[in-house]
Amino acid sequence: MNHFSTLDSVVKMWQHQGVWLLPPADESTVVTELRRTGRMISRDVIDLYCMTGGMADGDSYELWSLWPLKQIVAENSKYKRPYILFADFLINSHLYCLKYESEKTSAVLVDFFDGEEPKRVADSLVEFFELYLRDPNRLEIWDLSPKCI
Repeated sequence: MNHFSTLDSVVKMWQHQGVWLLPPADESTVVTELRRTGRMISRDVIDLYCMTGGMADGDSYELWSLWPLKQIVAENSKYKRPYILFADFLINSHLYCLKYESEKTSAVLVDFFDGEEPKRVADSLVEFFELYLRDPNRLEIWDLSPKCI
């Protein structure tokens, strides 16, 4: 899958599942807001927030929540690591952050707040969402939906 089709697939899945998504922001707004974190921003992150504004406050899919820009700015004002927090699982059981790799790409890490460095779970945001669609366990997201035996 390419960059845009992966992001589009995730957004469509959330919409199909009834997740309340905020409207996408224009590129200028995304860049302005993310720069407020004081961290570097890659193209893939900008593209994600130009496709969706994140999940509405308190909404999630399978207990995983993509934060809106306003929450990203607020949460990162207190976060001392050089990454951008952007999502959580199980009401902040652990948080997901973006590690700037290049102008085009950010890796995705998971921070358990256990005194250790965050764990890399994907080398890019697109790889993260490809795994999110296929194998969420590899991302420290557990599939909680009932299974048929």
